[in-house]
Amino acid sequence: MMLIWSILALLLIASTTKAELLNVYIIPHSHCDPGWLNTFEDYYLREVEGILSNVLREVQADPSRRFVWAETSFFSRWYEFQSESNRNAWKKLIQSGQIEFVGGGWSQNDEANPDVISIINQVTTGHDYLLKNFGVAPKIAWQIDPFGHSAVTPALFSMMGYDALVINRIHHALKDEFKNRRHMEFIWRVPGVNSAFKKPIELFTHVLCVD
Repeated sequence: MMLIWSILALLLIASTTKAELLNVYIIPHSHCDPGWLNTFEDYYLREVEGILSNVLREVQADPSRRFVWAETSFFSRWYEFQSESNRNAWKKLIQSGQIEFVGGGWSQNDEANPDVISIINQVTTGHDYLLKNFGVAPKIAWQIDPFGHSAVTPALFSMMGYDALVINRIHHALKDEFKNRRHMEFIWRVPGVNSAFKKPIELFTHVLCVD
């Protein structure tokens, strides 16, 4: 997968003029659903355990390597059964910036069905675990898999202290328009709530280019 993204990035750079040259950032990441077609434990044993163990080994092997992880529920399931040396290694990678938690909620919540309290609770649960174990609080909100996005998300996440939001699953026609206009990054301002606060409720938002 990384090779494919590297080739695409090189093709993109080669096809542009010097004036149009883009900076392309490749973020190694694995999205893992805590619940979808299989149970939480099935996903963990079949996929997640191996992913996190491989990440630890490979990132340790090269100081230039980076990785971001989002779902604290899966991470805690893996971390609690690691040796003391592996735990210390992960902490060092967090401190060095090679590994970063993004989102950091217990899961990556849907944006259509959960109420506000449910969203707050699941983010709080995940962040509390990360703060207690690593002394960190994620600064980038990471909502790349919900099917559609609600204005509740930037409003809540802005008030939670996130610096930015990454999303993905917007309608293909809108994503095509954003690409054509080079509008894949924007300030998402939430209408109707600003009068209750001393500062605007808004969040810098980035849309992934993948379809």
